[in-house]
Amino acid sequence: MISSGDKNLESYLSQLEQAYRDFEEQYGRPSLRVMVLSLRDDILKIPSIDAEGNPTSLQDRIQAFQKELNDPKNYFPEGYLQFTFSDFCGPKTSSVSPITYGHKLVYVEAENQSN
Repeated sequence: MISSGDKNLESYLSQLEQAYRDFEEQYGRPSLRVMVLSLRDDILKIPSIDAEGNPTSLQDRIQAFQKELNDPKNYFPEGYLQFTFSDFCGPKTSSVSPITYGHKLVYVEAENQSN
């Protein structure tokens, strides 16, 4: 039954495998790339310049960051923090390489750089 008839499972799987190989040949195999993002600077966009164009002190930026971290809008009901950073992988961004396709998040590493 698997190998009998014109439209059998073996020929379907063979065609599917060939289509996948053709796709890889045309678009290349995905390769891992690294993008370093700062929660404070890139995702939350805590300003480094105030409304008058003067540099914001590091202490003021840290306080604004802490305020964002404590804002209830950034929490799931279970208490987990949530931050959206799809702006860095969307079709209209220059943050990712234009030669890649199907941008996917493979893993996340987090580092706390506090005093």
